Amino acid sequence: MLDPNFLSIVRCVDEGKTDAIFSNDKNNGLVSQYVQAGRRIYTFPMFTEAFCGDLIKELDHFNQSKAPKGRPNSMNNYGVLMDEVGFTRELLDPLLFNYIRPLAKSFYPNEASCLSSFRAFTVEYSPGKDTELSAHYDDAEVTLNVCLGTNSFENGDLVFDGGVRGFPKQKSDDHRLRLKHKLGMACLHLGSHIHRALHVTKGRRVNMIMWCRNPHFRLSNGCALCRKKDQFRLEPDEKKREKIY
Repeated sequence: MLDPNFLSIVRCVDEGKTDAIFSNDKNNGLVSQYVQAGRRIYTFPMFTEAFCGDLIKELDHFNQSKAPKGRPNSMNNYGVLMDEVGFTRELLDPLLFNYIRPLAKSFYPNEASCLSSFRAFTVEYSPGKDTELSAHYDDAEVTLNVCLGTNSFENGDLVFDGGVRGFPKQKSDDHRLRLKHKLGMACLHLGSHIHRALHVTKGRRVNMIMWCRNPHFRLSNGCALCRKKDQFRLEPDEKKREKIY
């Protein structure tokens, strides 16, 4: 399920060897980091191709069922709320608390100091459905974006324009970062990073998104969208967490 390189990354973080996961050559390092214009954006392998395929099959099966379904968010019309499929306890809770949280905390000590809740969903882009998404920021302190596939899609890159919430976007190409989606690859970024999805011209692209939230950070900074203080569900008891592999 989890890419061996991703497990190596988390192991380095657990052992306090964060520097070991980076390489000056972003094509060879376990994690690629993009820090131009003050950004802190990271990409790394996360899911195996086999798991991505299995997950897509489950999501498609759910979509074809008569079970009630909600929209993933106010911006996307196509996708699945992961909790409605029943993935929270066995998949997403362990994923956040055992893997993403320690990794995010090492990259974002303030924003990810105590990630304790999340909203997880998929988004789908293809001609005839949603094909792109305009510039926005997320209702999250930290966002995880993982490409699940499926067939040979074209274009649809993820673009960061260099701005963050409360500050204007940068217009020059020097501040722009454009990432191509690859099967099983994840992008970790701050929810306040202004970003957009370019037009998918062919095929079908499905991504899993986790909006990871830190109530302690919000007490002093407010939520990413309305700046109000929110209440979230408590994180699972330590004894109820399970490792996933």
